[in-house]
Amino acid sequence: MSIQDALTPAGLLEYVVRLSGVPGLSFEPLVVSPAKGYELLAEAFGVEPAELQAIRDGLRARVAAAADALLAEAGFVDKLRAVPAPEGGTVVVVGDSTSADLLSWAYLLGALLERTRPDLNFVNRAVSGRTTAETIATAAGLIAAQPDTVFLLVGANDARRHGALANVRMASLEETTRNFAELKRLIELETHAQIVAVAPAPFDPSVGEAQREQGMWFLPDDLAEVVRAFCGVFPEAIRLDSAADGLAAQFWSFDGVHPSLDGHTAILRTVVDALASA
Repeated sequence: MSIQDALTPAGLLEYVVRLSGVPGLSFEPLVVSPAKGYELLAEAFGVEPAELQAIRDGLRARVAAAADALLAEAGFVDKLRAVPAPEGGTVVVVGDSTSADLLSWAYLLGALLERTRPDLNFVNRAVSGRTTAETIATAAGLIAAQPDTVFLLVGANDARRHGALANVRMASLEETTRNFAELKRLIELETHAQIVAVAPAPFDPSVGEAQREQGMWFLPDDLAEVVRAFCGVFPEAIRLDSAADGLAAQFWSFDGVHPSLDGHTAILRTVVDALASA
């Protein structure tokens, strides 16, 4: 079943808005303002910008509620203090749809920092579908942000395959490994920021064949080798292998690739717990 068949028109629109993140970033290196990006997205779907804004507001409200629930938990605020950033510093997230999703762990982190450390500047530069090569190619925006801390979660799209018959992988393991090392070198030399490396999140292995029929899919073994390569370059990487424990299918949205809000909350917990115990 395709995404279009699985969702109502309203559900499809929300799905696209979720994963569009900040649409203007998709045009880099061209400079497109967020407002223009939202306008172009509205035109593409034949809706008024106000309708998309209402959807975004609803998604942000859900993230805000999840953040408030976490802050109400005993001990969570203490753990959150482990997020590395100097007073008045800038925290930047770099990655793909796992972070660009408006319900993502990254936006949840931003909401939490806004409530507990309002002196910080939080920037989410993640873009859905972004590969490691594209992350390098658009590094100028990251450098310009002058980050003190960079959360890096990227690599899954390098393992993405296209063409049910052609079976074309976006990047070889060797290319991906090289790009991980170059991203590390680039961030360290150009920004001097502290890197918090988070390995790619797991997919639901049961959806692979259905995705292949639609012409774009992921193989569990491909993702596993990307995670190993990531952890080889970033030995202190936070792994998300167990983030889905206890949630089963509720960890993912209907597509089996992108986490649900519950899944993103579990990812955020895993990241914060790892930082607090380091």
